[in-house]
Amino acid sequence: MTIASACMKHFRLNHLKPEHLAIVPEKGYETCDNQSELALKYLQWYEETRGVHIQSAHSEGGEYVVAGRYKVDGYIKEEDRAIEVNGCVWHACEKCFGNDLNKILPNGKNSGRNT
Repeated sequence: MTIASACMKHFRLNHLKPEHLAIVPEKGYETCDNQSELALKYLQWYEETRGVHIQSAHSEGGEYVVAGRYKVDGYIKEEDRAIEVNGCVWHACEKCFGNDLNKILPNGKNSGRNT
């Protein structure tokens, strides 16, 4: 028995109510990436209207990574074009939101540079 399984057994026996149903997040537990539905819908529309293939979170390889660490919402390989949807909001662009690290953004997060 592992420590994790022992802890889970203790939780189930001593803290979980009988007949209790789990509340699973709307998008499940699998993804830790936070790509907006708006971005995904826009990229799908862009693909359909322009007749191009866009690599995105819904693609087989996932989001395209730039410089080894930055994920972009969409990437068109044939054009070497990266697409960001509402990037300023999600990444707290200093030009748009200033340098107040406690300012609350439209996405509900603060503008600390770790976002």
